[in-house]
Amino acid sequence: MRGVVVSPSFFARAIEALEDQEDIRAAEIAREETEEISHEDLKAELGLA
Repeated sequence: MRGVVVSPSFFARAIEALEDQEDIRAAEIAREETEEISHEDLKAELGLA
């Protein structure tokens, strides 16, 4: 096993970049969805109804 020493700011930026990539991929997947949902169903799903 190997280890690498990095600064806390570099580590924070690296983690943020990984999270950004996850968010981008999730958005791409969501855009591929074709199922439509009514406004009322959406509000209920979000607990706003």
